[in-house]
Amino acid sequence: MSHVTHTQCQYHINDCVLAPTQVLDGKMKSGQVSRDVTAQMVQWCQALDSNNAVGAASIQTALTASVWDEHGPWLQATKRLVDQAKKA
Repeated sequence: MSHVTHTQCQYHINDCVLAPTQVLDGKMKSGQVSRDVTAQMVQWCQALDSNNAVGAASIQTALTASVWDEHGPWLQATKRLVDQAKKA
């Protein structure tokens, strides 16, 4: 059985978040994300920036309920980031 360090877990989380958020960034830049979803993501970022993990989780949950079919892959990344923020 191998021992996994906190640093190794952190790198794994970062890898799981980086690619999907890059996809989101590209979709936003090319207009493939609605203004409403973009506005909610701005609020989500502001919540995380102000250490409001509960607020960010609420926004993430609402987005998941409304746009999962279209944006599931990067929404998984937002969930991981919220979970990470709750642990901080």
